[in-house]
Amino acid sequence: DKIKPDMAVYGSLINTCVRDGELDQARSLLGEMKAADINPDVLIYNTVIRAAHEAQQWGAVGDIFEEMVPNEVKPDVVTYNTLIKTAGDSREWQRALSLLDDMRSQGLKPDFLHYRSLIFLCERCQQFETVLDVYYEMKEAFLLPDGKTVESLVRVCRKIGRGDLAEDIGNTKVTKSDPRKGSEWKSNARNVRQDRDDREERPQDRRPTLSVAIAGVEE
Repeated sequence: DKIKPDMAVYGSLINTCVRDGELDQARSLLGEMKAADINPDVLIYNTVIRAAHEAQQWGAVGDIFEEMVPNEVKPDVVTYNTLIKTAGDSREWQRALSLLDDMRSQGLKPDFLHYRSLIFLCERCQQFETVLDVYYEMKEAFLLPDGKTVESLVRVCRKIGRGDLAEDIGNTKVTKSDPRKGSEWKSNARNVRQDRDDREERPQDRRPTLSVAIAGVEE
């Protein structure tokens, strides 16, 4: 009798295809797994999704992701990180923000990489007010930025005439440890909640939540 390949065998074959740049073959193996009643796990899906992203096949990234739900495979933070990167590469900033909300609805907590990707994307798309919304969410989650993220935030603040905030952010003391581990922000800046209160006192400076911002664009 022939030995039927199991999850481990298929995973190894898919990794080989991805390493060799054979994305179509990797996707074909996914189909074979489902035909054999072997549901690919999130690690296998992440491998193929990442390969599609690296091959700049944005449509394939979305298609593979959509296959996860009917197969009862729950995306994880790695899945969403690749999806947000893909949205960034195609300059779909609303899509990226929507993915962040999707993460929360799945009970997943966005990390430093997700927020950094969103800040860079919204700056490139000149969505400067949204950059600050993302910044405040990141700060309230006690996630530290890296140097490039701080530079992006400072540029945005200066472009919208918020020199005071640019100076505060520029004075942020970033630890040398991995910012994804998070900790309390060590900054010379005023407390984030105080700054938000200051903004709320100025109606013209009020900014909608990310979900409201997306809805406004889609109307």
